[in-house]
Amino acid sequence: KCSVGCSNCCTDLVRGLTTPEIVNIYHHVRSWPDVKQIFEYHRASAELFMDILAAKMDPKEPPPTGRDERVALAHIDYNRLNRPCAFLDQANGCCRIYPVRPLACRYFFSISPPETCSPLHVLYLERETRTVHLPEEIHALIREIDHAFGFRPLNYLSGAFCQFAAEVMKIKPITVTP
Repeated sequence: KCSVGCSNCCTDLVRGLTTPEIVNIYHHVRSWPDVKQIFEYHRASAELFMDILAAKMDPKEPPPTGRDERVALAHIDYNRLNRPCAFLDQANGCCRIYPVRPLACRYFFSISPPETCSPLHVLYLERETRTVHLPEEIHALIREIDHAFGFRPLNYLSGAFCQFAAEVMKIKPITVTP
């Protein structure tokens, strides 16, 4: 049911980013006149997500792993805030980084009516979606390339973009708390 201009899923927190993807995205947007505003919006999004996650944790606990149910619940709570991706051109519903968008965005499809992809829709958690899964050998190669960079980004688009951009631009990074 996905089509040009439908951007209902562009409020979801994109997860599963790799260093090469973040480097590519940063290279693509770094000369844009609004890159600092995009960075600030992503930083605010990343810090908001971290605050949501922190509220689900005991302050003395170590940071959770990606398999911790509270991480998934924090993602749902964040998505329900309905914050559009900073790379979304809201006027036409199209992705501004479409040629370099993350694999997670490329391989996600909805089978349900588009309105159910909005986190504010009553059927949001019941919508039918599909994700294209690459062969394990390809995932292994992607992980190998990712590790060769020696930079471990946060596992979601806003956090990873801010983390990398802050490093390159030598500006205030996001605050990461458990």
